[in-house]
Amino acid sequence: MDWPSIVLAGISGGLAAGIAVLLVGTSKERRLPFIVVLVVAMIGINHYSGRFVLPRIHDWQAERGILEIPLYREVAANDPEMYREIKSATLKGMKKGERKEIIASQISTIIATSLPRYIVRASDESVIAFAELMVKQTDYLSHVNPDACYQFLFPHEFGEPGLASRYLDKAYERQSIDVMTRIFHSAVKMPQDLPDAKRSEVLLDQVTKSLNKDFGADLLLIQKKPTDAEGRKKVCILTTALYNHALGLPQRDSSMLLRYIFLPSGN
Repeated sequence: MDWPSIVLAGISGGLAAGIAVLLVGTSKERRLPFIVVLVVAMIGINHYSGRFVLPRIHDWQAERGILEIPLYREVAANDPEMYREIKSATLKGMKKGERKEIIASQISTIIATSLPRYIVRASDESVIAFAELMVKQTDYLSHVNPDACYQFLFPHEFGEPGLASRYLDKAYERQSIDVMTRIFHSAVKMPQDLPDAKRSEVLLDQVTKSLNKDFGADLLLIQKKPTDAEGRKKVCILTTALYNHALGLPQRDSSMLLRYIFLPSGN
């Protein structure tokens, strides 16, 4: 419910009534002029508040809600462009009256687009924590709803926004925010060098060979968009297995490979 609009409507009514009383009084014989002035004043005040006051209130509400979350404070301090996108998505969602999970899904998509360039510079501990959480989330989703799992991994490609969030409880949400906050903080404050390409390729080849033994030709699904529910389920399982194999390496190698996997193209 849009409480600012309701409150402003009440205030507008009160102001309009006050203006009508001042201009024409409250005598019975002036009832018609009173009603005319009241209606005109309400229309004018509502137009002004809707155009100038309400947007500022919504903007303040959105910013206050966003900055209550540590992750978004990190983004606001270090990535103004992404923060503007997050704020814009929040405001648009609020104006449309969209469900919170839909707005959260749109924000998650914005963050997911930029997260790889932070992961490649983040600390070993935060990257490994991120991969471990991804394994927990994808493993759980692949069992309860494989399509939700695929939508979680590829929000741009498939499914209704917020589908995965229906199955991930508040505990997962808090863990995700905590891990991503650590990634942003460490990447900005203590950035690592980009992963060594030659060493990373050796590690990736080891992991790929191991995955090939378990999944055979299905491994090719990771490189292309599946066309049916069974294919999406396999991609989810394969992705979980990929992270698990990477996490099975020694910490430094594990972090290097994970950061290499997330390395944006062109780097």
